[in-house]
Amino acid sequence: MAEQFFFNELQVRFNLREPKANKPTNIYLVCRISGKQVKLATGVKIYPDHWNEKKQEAYISCRISELDNLNNTIVNQKIIEIKNRFLQYKHYLCDNPSEIEDSIEILKRFIYKDTIMEKKKQAVNAIHWLRNTLALDKTIKDSTRSDYVKQIKSFEEFINDTGKSPISFIDINLPLIKDYEQYLFNKKVGKGKTTKTTTVGNKVEKIICILGRAARYD
Repeated sequence: MAEQFFFNELQVRFNLREPKANKPTNIYLVCRISGKQVKLATGVKIYPDHWNEKKQEAYISCRISELDNLNNTIVNQKIIEIKNRFLQYKHYLCDNPSEIEDSIEILKRFIYKDTIMEKKKQAVNAIHWLRNTLALDKTIKDSTRSDYVKQIKSFEEFINDTGKSPISFIDINLPLIKDYEQYLFNKKVGKGKTTKTTTVGNKVEKIICILGRAARYD
């Protein structure tokens, strides 16, 4: 006979790692799934005497410092976020009962989806991704695609010449774009001349536009 599962009855609690400590301690999500206790880190800490065990939240009070209130607000926001993800997780399993055997791993994916996504971003070679995605994008005109390919090649030369290769999307930020801009200004283009200011501006603007397309894919 198949085992019954009532995931709507599944509840989650938040426990302190060291409830009697005199310093900030980690908060854990704790629940029981298929007879197994699951304990996941929330990524936030709290002073034990700032924790309301009954209400399962951090105290916000005029009796503690402004900084402590700020830290405790972050804790409460994180707990609300995790509760919402836990609710989404239960709904998912109720709609996909065939995946119940992997319920613990699925819970981790829901709770840690930001971390998982960040790791995926770090693993992706940004230059390769941009080049491949542009090649498959049917919404781009051939002339525009040809120009984009040239811009990516120029950006790749900068990455290689400055020892930054390979890069992931997590490495691409404003300081990197500024470095690219300075690289273009200093680059020799023949007979001791450097790149024109208008050309540099155009190249920087276009690479930002290209990166903007990547943002649509998260």
